Amino acid sequence: GFIIAAPVVIQQIWWFVSPGLHRNERKLTLPLIVATIFFFGLGVAAALYALPLYIRVLNSFAPTNVTYLADVAQLVGFILLMVIGFGVVFELPVVLVVLGLLGIVRSRWLYKNRIWWFVGLALVANFLTPGVDPLTPLLMFVPLYIFFEMSALILKLSGR
Repeated sequence: GFIIAAPVVIQQIWWFVSPGLHRNERKLTLPLIVATIFFFGLGVAAALYALPLYIRVLNSFAPTNVTYLADVAQLVGFILLMVIGFGVVFELPVVLVVLGLLGIVRSRWLYKNRIWWFVGLALVANFLTPGVDPLTPLLMFVPLYIFFEMSALILKLSGR
């Protein structure tokens, strides 16, 4: 229901917020909305691509003589959690660039604390992906780290 109502909700929020924005702030909203939708969609696509692998990994933990019969509610909940989790986590570049444009984050700070971002993103990838193998979290970590570097570079090129 939320996906169907999202355009109307976004329009209502825009009608409420837009009178209080300056002209230069209004110019940034359309690219921000497009980037947010793009990266969320990219996260959803990555989750849907990785889900069969995750389910195979989880099934590999079951003993050989046991067949796992998934409850539909649990399976749908797991899929939704993965899809929404990936979608939200893939918003990292949008959040970092917006924070940079607002002057809260500088590219120098991102580069100086790169090791902590590396560790933090690795932890997020490990928490959001099931399994004990190193490949599964790596599927989430690599794009996240690329997005981090891309965001830092965008902020550096914009002089922030």
